[in-house]
Amino acid sequence: MRTQSRGLVTVDILGTARELFRGIFAQALQFIGLVSVTALFPSVLFVLPAIVILRNPSGDYSLMGCVFFFAAPWSCAFFMAISVHWHSVRQWQREGRDLGAIGSKWREAHGGIFSTLLKSTVYMFGALFASYISGFLYLFAWNYYVPLPQPAKLLVGFELFPFAAYAPVILLWVTRWLRSGKDQLRAGSLNAGY
Repeated sequence: MRTQSRGLVTVDILGTARELFRGIFAQALQFIGLVSVTALFPSVLFVLPAIVILRNPSGDYSLMGCVFFFAAPWSCAFFMAISVHWHSVRQWQREGRDLGAIGSKWREAHGGIFSTLLKSTVYMFGALFASYISGFLYLFAWNYYVPLPQPAKLLVGFELFPFAAYAPVILLWVTRWLRSGKDQLRAGSLNAGY
């Protein structure tokens, strides 16, 4: 058995620590890039097809359509994971309550970390699958039941696709908005009676 000198072991430990920090930094940059692309994807879905199709109406955009069809549900899932608890966090803050360290007080009041993460995960994957289904149904209906001339059909089809791809998130936001309107109306009628 060979023994190493103390200097080589120290250099090896420092080299390993340096590689570990590089790996963590690289993964942090990848995460920031992924979140940025995912967050900006709805605006890309609206703007990019209009620019590209208006410049060349007779081009083949099947690859762009495939990329949008397969990438948009993941962006929808990202927005759903954020949106599922956003209303209760905002309500908690509006009531003047402290969130605590990383929302620990809010999280404990809403069932704990397991409950809130489970709810976010279920909604996120539900939105992922629902987005794929609504995107497929939209493309099927659009291709077979919309009688428009080709350049207009292509442009309008790409411009309306984000509404189908983000339908689960839009549905969540609309139901929350309607529910908050009913709650405000109910609170106003209760206050008017006193």
